[in-house]
Amino acid sequence: MSFDLTLLRFEAGKHAAMPKDAVLAALRRNKCSCLDGNGYFVVTAQDGAAVEFGVIGLDSKPEFESCWFNLRELTPGVCQIVFDVADAAEAVIFNMQADVEQPSMIAPPSFDLKQAPADFIRNYGKPPRVTSAAQLEAMLESDFSKWSELRDEVIRMT
Repeated sequence: MSFDLTLLRFEAGKHAAMPKDAVLAALRRNKCSCLDGNGYFVVTAQDGAAVEFGVIGLDSKPEFESCWFNLRELTPGVCQIVFDVADAAEAVIFNMQADVEQPSMIAPPSFDLKQAPADFIRNYGKPPRVTSAAQLEAMLESDFSKWSELRDEVIRMT
């Protein structure tokens, strides 16, 4: 069970390839080890926290269109990794656990809203822009706290 964030990049209203070299550079600023050879990595942040990063094609294909993070803890270091990769990828961050009070899309500085499909904006609203990992963490805290309570309840029931 994880708190999931998906990154997507758009051009002319359609899914678009992410800049592979920029994403790899953002990951390399942290300790990154391959879990299974199928595109799942564990990335360890500077504060010692770890996050799973999934991407199909990063190590074998010339391009890829999406990637995701599976969080089990929300720390400044984990948020820095997510922020750095999203900004490098020019991608919007989809908070898969967002409730009605929180935005389901969050935009780093490099995300070009004009490139997003019109129905995304209609369905999800204009994403707030974050300019730092600290702002991203503040935006995710409420949803992460609710998710943590649900996770703990599920664990207690098993």
